[in-house]
Amino acid sequence: MRLVDLRSDTLTRPTPAMRKAMAEAEVGDDVYGEDPTVNRLEALAAERLGFERALFLPSGTMANQVALLLHLPKELEAEARRYRKLLGGGWRQAGVLAAAGILALEEGPKHLRRDHEMARALAEGLFRLGLAVDLEAVETNMVYLEVEDPEGFLQGLRARGVLAGRVGGRMRFVTHRDLMDEDIPLALERVQDLLHSRPR
Repeated sequence: MRLVDLRSDTLTRPTPAMRKAMAEAEVGDDVYGEDPTVNRLEALAAERLGFERALFLPSGTMANQVALLLHLPKELEAEARRYRKLLGGGWRQAGVLAAAGILALEEGPKHLRRDHEMARALAEGLFRLGLAVDLEAVETNMVYLEVEDPEGFLQGLRARGVLAGRVGGRMRFVTHRDLMDEDIPLALERVQDLLHSRPR
């Protein structure tokens, strides 16, 4: 049975192009500001987001910690780099990961439209099945679903090869690049099967 994993878009794997870029990345000591690939990634991110500077941080958790610690200092960039090092992010040849980040910034936006279209198709399909989906709220790649027994619904889907997440009392489905075109219709078929098997 094909598994359709809609838990999160963090499930995506590096593309072959990313793996190639990582293997061929030009590297240097990032703690000294000498990793050319990290420097390129930071410059690209700053340009795309409209900021003067950017700082490569290896995880969302570290980014949040650095942001909290930066609440007071005036010399933000120097302090951010110092905090990153204190929190374990003082990598040396970090360009290997930065190379994948550059490709993600350059190539990733092209795939977002497909992710959003799949989420819309999923939401409309769930709605047609009579489920409580707010179609107006589906603007990106996330679909939230209200059901009476979210945990039971998740288990029923899991038994049918569909993985979804839960946020509070709602279920969450997230579309992403690694899904195949047939995965959304397949997931909807399995949701329908679950609905028909549940007591009325």
